[in-house]
Amino acid sequence: MDEKVVPAHQLKVLSIVGFGGLGKTTLANEIYRKLGNQFQCRAFVSVSQKPNIGKILRTILSELGFRAPMDSNFEIWGESELISALKSFLVDKSHKQNNLKGYWEYIRNSLGVLGANFEVNPSLEGMRRILNLSYINLPHYLKACMVYLGIYPEDHTIEKIDLARQWVAEGFISKCHGIDPEDMATSYFNELINRSMIEPSYTSCNGEVISCRVHDMMLDLILHISRQDNFMTVVDDMQHLAGQRDKIRRLSVNLVGARDARGPGSVQLSQTRTLAIFGITLQLLPFLVEFKHLRVLIIEDGSRGGFLLPLLDLNVICHLFQLRYIRIMSRFHRVVLPRKIGALRQLETFEMDAEIESSDGHFCPKLPSDIVHMNQLMHLIVPSTIVLPSGIGNMKSLHTLFNFNLENSKDNFKGLRQLTNLTYLQISCDKPYTITSNDEKAARCRDVLRTCLEKLCNLKFLVMDVLEGDVGIIAQLPSLISVCMKIHGRPKEKIIIRGIGFPVLKSFAATCSRITYLVFEAGAMPKLESLVLKFNVTRWDRAGAAPSGVEHLSRLKEISARIGEYDAKESNIRAAESALRNLACMHPAHPKVIIDTVGGYIKFDEPDVGDEDAEGSCHSTS
Repeated sequence: MDEKVVPAHQLKVLSIVGFGGLGKTTLANEIYRKLGNQFQCRAFVSVSQKPNIGKILRTILSELGFRAPMDSNFEIWGESELISALKSFLVDKSHKQNNLKGYWEYIRNSLGVLGANFEVNPSLEGMRRILNLSYINLPHYLKACMVYLGIYPEDHTIEKIDLARQWVAEGFISKCHGIDPEDMATSYFNELINRSMIEPSYTSCNGEVISCRVHDMMLDLILHISRQDNFMTVVDDMQHLAGQRDKIRRLSVNLVGARDARGPGSVQLSQTRTLAIFGITLQLLPFLVEFKHLRVLIIEDGSRGGFLLPLLDLNVICHLFQLRYIRIMSRFHRVVLPRKIGALRQLETFEMDAEIESSDGHFCPKLPSDIVHMNQLMHLIVPSTIVLPSGIGNMKSLHTLFNFNLENSKDNFKGLRQLTNLTYLQISCDKPYTITSNDEKAARCRDVLRTCLEKLCNLKFLVMDVLEGDVGIIAQLPSLISVCMKIHGRPKEKIIIRGIGFPVLKSFAATCSRITYLVFEAGAMPKLESLVLKFNVTRWDRAGAAPSGVEHLSRLKEISARIGEYDAKESNIRAAESALRNLACMHPAHPKVIIDTVGGYIKFDEPDVGDEDAEGSCHSTS
């Protein structure tokens, strides 16, 4: 097929028809992959049974190559703004290329189909019966774990580690002598993957499934079973709870995109063990006090509002004494935590990705002081700006600590040495340019590395500013298998990974303004399997190049790249992609290459300007 003008009256729709699970999307994707390059404008969009029009329009714009202005937040644009941007973008393309007349009308009409009503194919019931046989034949210990997946919305990416911790908190995992419950939960997850009950979403280079999704047909079955057994209640409108007669054991509320989220009315909530809210409803929060037996609380903010949204006041959670798992992910709300949560003696996981504000309305990135007395807490995951209260040495059960800020007290630096069960640690600094290689914070960080981290099995280490000798110090940790390095500014010298050190490292991720500063010497990272690079390509034609010495990484299986292409020439984007693919071609093992381009800009503390315009702000070598 030649690249040519397609008159509007000749535009056609090719339909692939069949019930769920036949592979229609896979076939469509294969056709798109083979023929897509023959068209100047193209987009591949997956539409769920309950489509989110805003999400669809954002995906179309991104795939067409639209780049939003840097001073605007593309993620919170309303439908009217998205439609206007899409129309203007296509009209502009048609003026430039003279081959896109009528495309906007075609897309608008196609989107109109989303509101149509379709009759179900009769074979859907037959498909459900087949899938039900697979469910019936599951071992008893997997059935509750499987049905629990219905707590997540359609097409949601579910992280294995989150799911495992939720299963443990719910009590689904049998306690076996000498086996960690989370390890057992992970084995359950893997068994569901192996039985094809759930689909892998992301798989690491060593074959480990990190996240999953639930097929639409399987989710339909799960919700059917859940309704029959009153295992879970799933609603997208709080008013649907008004007629609920049975006790609500688990409640999933999907309010993403909802405009008027009212309270639940009079309904029995005291027996609810899990509450998952996707899309914030402030009207529901006052009712949290009624969830007296709640074990799992999940709040994920999927709202599309502005930046000044009301506070999420979570003072009430200090009365939920059975809580074992808290996960709060909010992009557009600041969160108010209670001053004291030490009464939550059963809490095992506390994860929060949101700005925290004090009860009196002042921004105060601190956690409740008595959190250090939670003897059961195993996983503490908070933003990098958070300063932990003194006394973390008391938290003997901690396995995970993200983030440990360099602004922490000396007492807390000493306390790290007492956390003998610590397995995952992320150290960060939110003021990288205040550190020099000789100052006290840098000395503290090195002290932590030398005296505390040798025993760790896995470390995700976030380097906000690479100082003299730091890479060499990290390289000496004998059990280190994962490193994530974020380098701000532009180094004055090459960052050289030498042939000694990192003896068992398997994954190395580097975010850098120019990846050309990375150099791997012969013998470097002898067991490295995954190399992850994040960078911008704005001026690739002037100073861009791939890292040197990648061919020395003898066991490399995968090269992943996330490329920020904002304001970049098309030739720069293609040149960067070609350079990365050449790395794999030149490597003796021919590792797999995964390239993810984003329309935005991978942010650093200073803009990615020409070399002559910027002073180096990283003092880096090793």
